[in-house]
Amino acid sequence: MNKYIPWAAAGAGLLALIAALPKSAQGLKPVERFEHKNDVLADNQTGDLYAWMRLPDGSARFVKLDKTSEGAVRKGISSSPAPEPASEPAEDVRSGRMFEKQSTLKSGGNLYTINTQIKYRGKENAMLYRVAVNVAPPIDLKTRKPLACVTPAQSAALRSVYGAEGSSLKVRLEDTDKFWVKDVSVPLFAKQADNKATTIIDGIKDSCGRESGIVFHGIAQNLDLADYNWVEDGKLILGSVKFTGPAK
Repeated sequence: MNKYIPWAAAGAGLLALIAALPKSAQGLKPVERFEHKNDVLADNQTGDLYAWMRLPDGSARFVKLDKTSEGAVRKGISSSPAPEPASEPAEDVRSGRMFEKQSTLKSGGNLYTINTQIKYRGKENAMLYRVAVNVAPPIDLKTRKPLACVTPAQSAALRSVYGAEGSSLKVRLEDTDKFWVKDVSVPLFAKQADNKATTIIDGIKDSCGRESGIVFHGIAQNLDLADYNWVEDGKLILGSVKFTGPAK
């Protein structure tokens, strides 16, 4: 009988300890190690924080978040010199690489330069295009050099690009071995190319006040970032660009 006395005493001590706990602490569940809140996973044992980080190419990585104290941030701000204004880059590095093609087209005795650019921009989360169509001034027969300004007839022919129904331009995107092909159609007719929502047209005037260039801006509706990652080469298909005469 005496051998059970120590165990009985220990049991009584445990009951006394439980009875001494405040009621608010009784019946609590064990704390889970990981807690998920606001898309952040917290480790209650180590204090480490984890989250999913979205990358520019659309993929996601599970990463451990860095810890930086407020004092370190404020110290870095006060000690670091003010950044010098950077020159404008040739490409928008915040949005990734740019696809660009340039071609020339002769029509009605005029020479047109067509420059097309396509890139992804995070602000719109879409593929954007910019197509610039410029007409070259005529050559001076005496000096054999281009004149300073285009003629009124040339300006009228240039405006006919967006005045002709069905006028459009096609960009054919390819991979290196031409196994993957994607066509992007760019509308040039004013009703589709200037809807003020996904497309807009800008005019460029020369020193004489005549329109010598047109710029078409818009969103490539049938091209996404996943497809754009395949692009290595491409060409412009200008068969649908229409120069007819004065715009209606």
